[in-house]
Amino acid sequence: MPENKTQDESFCFEGKTVAYSNSAGLFSATKTAGCVTSVSNAVTDFISSLGNINASNIVQEYDGLKQFMSDTFRIKFDAETREWIGQVRNEDLAQIFKIKSKEIISDQKGAYQVTAFARADFYMAGQYLGNEEQVVEMQLRLVPPDRKKRWYLEITSLTWSKLEKFQKRSDYQNLTK
Repeated sequence: MPENKTQDESFCFEGKTVAYSNSAGLFSATKTAGCVTSVSNAVTDFISSLGNINASNIVQEYDGLKQFMSDTFRIKFDAETREWIGQVRNEDLAQIFKIKSKEIISDQKGAYQVTAFARADFYMAGQYLGNEEQVVEMQLRLVPPDRKKRWYLEITSLTWSKLEKFQKRSDYQNLTK
């Protein structure tokens, strides 16, 4: 890593390419090992905004998440979450995500494929309803720095579903290979 870069300014993966922005906003790459990743921290932040919601904060959390989405995906996200937002607000629902594990794969060209496994606990009017295992899949790409944004990443795709649905899809994909 260049001497003038701090750990927080880098996107690192053990033994993989590290991308960092220079003062002109251009990205460079080098090899490194053993560093905590800003990409991983961003993923945790994004998943927290997606999954830790309640009737009073869902709009704020999703609006914060949308600032990191591509324009095309933001429109799709709005359409796909409109009904869920209404349900959360009307039924006084809350959801709390606990990330159990996550995998981040880089294409070495500034794009990342994320698969995270989480436990979602559900509440209605403060009463515990139960939990389910969920999977969040996300595609990210590096974007030029913007002082107004905490992360230099853009979400280009994001889906979440029950673990069982993810496992069935994975099993089907393995059968068709």
